[in-house]
Amino acid sequence: MKGLAGGRALCFSVAMGNRAMKEFWTGDVGARWVRMAPFLDAGFAQVTQMLVTRAEPLSGRSVLDVGCGAGALSRAVACQAKHVTGIDISATMLDAARAQAPANATYLEADAQTDRPPGAPFDAIVSQFGLMFFDDTVSALANLRDACAPGARLTFATWARAEDNPWFHIPRALAVRATGPLDSDPDAPGPMRMRDVPRVERWLRDAGWRDVTGETRALDLIQPGPLDQVAFFATQVGGASSVLAHHQADKATRRAVTAEIAAAFAAYDRSDSVHVPATVNFFTAVA
Repeated sequence: MKGLAGGRALCFSVAMGNRAMKEFWTGDVGARWVRMAPFLDAGFAQVTQMLVTRAEPLSGRSVLDVGCGAGALSRAVACQAKHVTGIDISATMLDAARAQAPANATYLEADAQTDRPPGAPFDAIVSQFGLMFFDDTVSALANLRDACAPGARLTFATWARAEDNPWFHIPRALAVRATGPLDSDPDAPGPMRMRDVPRVERWLRDAGWRDVTGETRALDLIQPGPLDQVAFFATQVGGASSVLAHHQADKATRRAVTAEIAAAFAAYDRSDSVHVPATVNFFTAVA
């Protein structure tokens, strides 16, 4: 299950079980994502707003945020909802979410694939890049449906293909060229697992959801500049991060990859921010 500010899906590349996921995101990696939360929140601001709009109406409703990370989506939803419960498997990120929690938000450690979240049944469920990491996606979606009141609406975002998301494929390709390959399976639990809209729609229906819809939207990840800083961040949480870590890249290699990313992203530079094109899938369904 997912992570920070709705965004830690950016760097995941190797399949893990749910237990390994928890250990991975609670340790040093989780702490790094917490430090970078302001940068990530800004980059995903457009996705967050599109999710909130699709989830409306929220007034007077009890909402579950799955894979809440440091809480950016929860905070946006809390501006309208009666109460928001954010769940995640990372204690590190939950601590960060609690530090900024509005009065009508609660953050709890739970695994959405197997646990019944406290506060159920919910009137709505939202998730920003949080549903791509389950061992058994259909079982997880069915478990979430069981946590809903009849007629509750599920609204979530996932990444489309890596090839259609430069933030993934450009830094990763440059890191691979500098260090060597790192095998990954896009169909394993990870950021690309829900890239195919018809397949996700089928999973939702198999899990008992109705009125299922999915659409792919092009937008920009507006990363706060300057360009060299954005390029550095792309080696910390982007498509290059797991490659560099796997090959234990030294400082010189990391600096060289960062410079190459900056050159590749120069076409997206707007002086005070970097507008990286992205392709995102949005889904809705009803319990």
